[in-house]
Amino acid sequence: MTPADPLGSTVRSINNGIEHRLLIRNRCTYDPTMTLPSNRLAKVAVDHDQSFYKRFPMLKDVTMQYRWVGRLCLSWNNVWAVGEVAENLFSACCQNGLGATKGTIAGVVAAEKASEKMVESQIPDFVQQNFPQKLLPEPLMSLSASAYLKFRELCAGNEL
Repeated sequence: MTPADPLGSTVRSINNGIEHRLLIRNRCTYDPTMTLPSNRLAKVAVDHDQSFYKRFPMLKDVTMQYRWVGRLCLSWNNVWAVGEVAENLFSACCQNGLGATKGTIAGVVAAEKASEKMVESQIPDFVQQNFPQKLLPEPLMSLSASAYLKFRELCAGNEL
């Protein structure tokens, strides 16, 4: 399930015939130093559990086996970067939090651009977007990102 709101929870069921797992993504923070403060994961763990039990009250005895954090590439104008960045070097990045969807599309488009033999696009409706804009300088970015994420979490409501 993918939420209507980008900051809402994404829930995926994975079953390989031996194990059945739920993967849930439902938290975003802005950490430009690329490090995670020691208390952040503990707080996020509590948030994960609250969100999970609110969504699935019938699974109150299920506990999270693993937790992890990941990195997102963001642009100020919320566009991806796809195209030739140097001679014969093509990029498909900066999906702004929608990596599974936008990353797949951007990857196909980048592969098509790299292939001289491609005649008809697999993504015929793709429209080249503006170039991604850099984020604000610090400390403006940290302050504005934190406020924006809190606001978007409020907007996500029950989807979080």
